[in-house]
Amino acid sequence: EDALGAAKIAGAMRHRFRLLCDAASNRTVTEGIEMALGQLSAMPEAHSALAWRAAELLDSKTEDTEEALLKIATASHKIAKNIEEEVEGFINAWDIEVTDALAIANRDLVKSQGIAGYARDLQARKHGQALLSSLSLLKRDL
Repeated sequence: EDALGAAKIAGAMRHRFRLLCDAASNRTVTEGIEMALGQLSAMPEAHSALAWRAAELLDSKTEDTEEALLKIATASHKIAKNIEEEVEGFINAWDIEVTDALAIANRDLVKSQGIAGYARDLQARKHGQALLSSLSLLKRDL
Protein backbone atom coordinates (compact mmCIF):
# COMPACT_ATOMS: atom_id res chain seq x y z
CA GLU A 1 0.00 0.00 0.00
CA ASP A 2 2.84 2.36 0.88
CA ALA A 3 4.50 1.74 -2.47
CA LEU A 4 1.20 2.32 -4.28
CA GLY A 5 1.01 5.68 -2.54
CA ALA A 6 3.48 6.84 -5.16
CA ALA A 7 0.56 7.06 -7.60
CA LYS A 8 -1.30 9.50 -5.33
CA ILE A 9 1.86 11.52 -4.84
CA ALA A 10 2.41 11.65 -8.61
CA GLY A 11 -1.13 12.95 -9.10
CA ALA A 12 -0.66 15.60 -6.42
CA MET A 13 2.66 16.61 -8.00
CA ARG A 14 1.02 17.00 -11.41
CA HIS A 15 -1.65 19.22 -9.88
CA ARG A 16 1.00 21.32 -8.14
CA PHE A 17 2.98 21.48 -11.39
CA ARG A 18 -0.04 23.00 -13.18
CA LEU A 19 -0.27 25.61 -10.43
CA LEU A 20 3.48 26.23 -10.69
CA CYS A 21 3.20 26.75 -14.46
CA ASP A 22 0.36 29.18 -13.92
CA ALA A 23 2.45 31.14 -11.41
CA ALA A 24 5.50 31.05 -13.70
CA SER A 25 3.45 32.39 -16.60
CA ASN A 26 3.16 35.68 -14.71
CA ARG A 27 6.92 36.15 -15.09
CA THR A 28 8.78 37.07 -18.23
CA VAL A 29 9.21 33.71 -19.89
CA THR A 30 12.82 32.91 -20.67
CA GLU A 31 14.58 29.91 -22.14
CA GLY A 32 15.81 29.06 -18.65
CA ILE A 33 12.30 29.00 -17.20
CA GLU A 34 11.09 26.89 -20.10
CA MET A 35 13.91 24.39 -19.63
CA ALA A 36 13.41 24.20 -15.86
CA LEU A 37 9.67 23.66 -16.24
CA GLY A 38 10.29 20.97 -18.84
CA GLN A 39 12.56 19.12 -16.44
CA LEU A 40 10.16 19.50 -13.51
CA SER A 41 7.26 18.21 -15.61
CA ALA A 42 8.99 14.85 -16.08
CA MET A 43 9.64 14.19 -12.41
CA PRO A 44 6.19 12.88 -11.35
CA GLU A 45 6.56 10.15 -13.96
CA ALA A 46 9.10 8.43 -11.70
CA HIS A 47 6.37 8.07 -9.07
CA SER A 48 3.93 6.70 -11.62
CA ALA A 49 6.50 4.13 -12.77
CA LEU A 50 7.19 3.07 -9.18
CA ALA A 51 3.47 2.70 -8.45
CA TRP A 52 3.03 0.65 -11.61
CA ARG A 53 5.85 -1.67 -10.55
CA ALA A 54 4.37 -1.97 -7.05
CA ALA A 55 1.01 -2.99 -8.52
CA GLU A 56 2.75 -5.61 -10.68
CA LEU A 57 4.53 -7.02 -7.63
CA LEU A 58 1.35 -7.16 -5.59
CA ASP A 59 -0.36 -9.07 -8.40
CA SER A 60 2.56 -11.50 -8.79
CA LYS A 61 2.72 -12.50 -5.10
CA THR A 62 6.30 -13.67 -5.49
CA GLU A 63 8.50 -14.60 -2.56
CA ASP A 64 10.44 -11.33 -2.40
CA THR A 65 7.42 -9.05 -2.87
CA GLU A 66 7.54 -7.50 0.59
CA GLU A 67 11.22 -6.63 0.32
CA ALA A 68 10.79 -5.23 -3.19
CA LEU A 69 7.82 -3.11 -2.09
CA LEU A 70 9.87 -1.71 0.78
CA LYS A 71 12.60 -0.75 -1.68
CA ILE A 72 10.06 0.89 -3.99
CA ALA A 73 8.56 2.87 -1.11
CA THR A 74 12.02 3.99 0.00
CA ALA A 75 12.99 5.01 -3.54
CA SER A 76 9.71 6.89 -3.91
CA HIS A 77 10.42 8.82 -0.73
CA LYS A 78 13.94 9.74 -1.88
CA ILE A 79 12.72 10.83 -5.30
CA ALA A 80 9.95 12.92 -3.72
CA LYS A 81 12.48 14.65 -1.49
CA ASN A 82 14.61 15.47 -4.53
CA ILE A 83 11.59 16.81 -6.39
CA GLU A 84 10.64 19.03 -3.45
CA GLU A 85 14.15 20.50 -3.46
CA GLU A 86 13.94 21.09 -7.22
CA VAL A 87 10.56 22.81 -6.94
CA GLU A 88 11.76 24.99 -4.08
CA GLY A 89 14.89 25.83 -6.07
CA PHE A 90 12.80 26.75 -9.10
CA ILE A 91 10.53 29.02 -7.05
CA ASN A 92 13.52 30.75 -5.48
CA ALA A 93 15.69 30.96 -8.59
CA TRP A 94 12.96 32.48 -10.74
CA ASP A 95 11.34 34.50 -7.95
CA ILE A 96 7.97 32.86 -8.54
CA GLU A 97 5.09 34.37 -6.61
CA VAL A 98 3.53 31.55 -4.60
CA THR A 99 -0.25 31.78 -4.81
CA ASP A 100 -2.47 30.50 -2.01
CA ALA A 101 -3.40 27.46 -4.12
CA LEU A 102 0.26 26.66 -4.82
CA ALA A 103 1.16 27.10 -1.14
CA ILE A 104 -1.64 24.72 -0.13
CA ALA A 105 -0.57 22.15 -2.73
CA ASN A 106 3.04 22.39 -1.52
CA ARG A 107 2.05 22.05 2.13
CA ASP A 108 -0.26 19.10 1.48
CA LEU A 109 2.41 17.24 -0.47
CA VAL A 110 5.10 17.81 2.13
CA LYS A 111 2.76 16.85 4.97
CA SER A 112 1.58 13.66 3.22
CA GLN A 113 5.11 12.59 2.45
CA GLY A 114 6.32 13.35 5.96
CA ILE A 115 3.70 11.14 7.62
CA ALA A 116 4.35 8.23 5.30
CA GLY A 117 8.10 8.79 5.50
CA TYR A 118 8.27 8.05 9.22
CA ALA A 119 6.69 4.61 8.76
CA ARG A 120 8.97 3.95 5.76
CA ASP A 121 12.03 4.87 7.79
CA LEU A 122 11.07 2.39 10.50
CA GLN A 123 10.56 -0.35 7.90
CA ALA A 124 13.86 0.49 6.22
CA ARG A 125 15.67 0.30 9.55
CA LYS A 126 14.19 -3.14 10.27
CA HIS A 127 15.24 -4.26 6.80
CA GLY A 128 18.75 -2.92 7.36
CA GLN A 129 18.98 -4.75 10.66
CA ALA A 130 17.90 -7.99 8.98
CA LEU A 131 20.48 -7.52 6.23
CA LEU A 132 23.26 -6.90 8.74
CA SER A 133 22.14 -9.87 10.81
CA SER A 134 22.18 -12.21 7.81
CA LEU A 135 25.61 -10.89 6.82
CA SER A 136 26.91 -11.57 10.33
CA LEU A 137 25.59 -15.13 10.11
CA LEU A 138 27.29 -15.62 6.74
CA LYS A 139 30.61 -14.37 8.10
CA ARG A 140 30.30 -16.60 11.12
CA ASP A 141 29.68 -19.66 8.94
CA LEU A 142 32.79 -18.96 6.85
